[in-house]
Amino acid sequence: MTPALTFIKQTNMDSELIESYRIVRSLLKDHNFTEEEAKTVTYMPDELMRAHMKFRGKVDKLVGDLYKYGLIDRPQTIPEDVNDYMQSRLREIEQEYPLDENTGFYGEEGPFGRPDKMF
Repeated sequence: MTPALTFIKQTNMDSELIESYRIVRSLLKDHNFTEEEAKTVTYMPDELMRAHMKFRGKVDKLVGDLYKYGLIDRPQTIPEDVNDYMQSRLREIEQEYPLDENTGFYGEEGPFGRPDKMF
């Protein structure tokens, strides 16, 4: 286990990032996104955009903190065990909020027509 992963686990420094991802997944589920749509979003509701931007900020902060504390050499270089650990934590959230039963956000008719055909 690298010092970076040890630090993350001992300080629980990924907790805000994980909670932020939980919010993103719950919004994806609530807005009926499928797993495929979630990979290539072309339009999303504002609340989902804000949640996604907050999540990205938490990722950047975690990486920045690891760099600032001298646990990684460059912000672009995350140790493999840290990457694997974070991916497994995110997969846990994906299992908590599966999108399997969703029928698709882009196919829904809203009050103004289909979201991808608004303009």
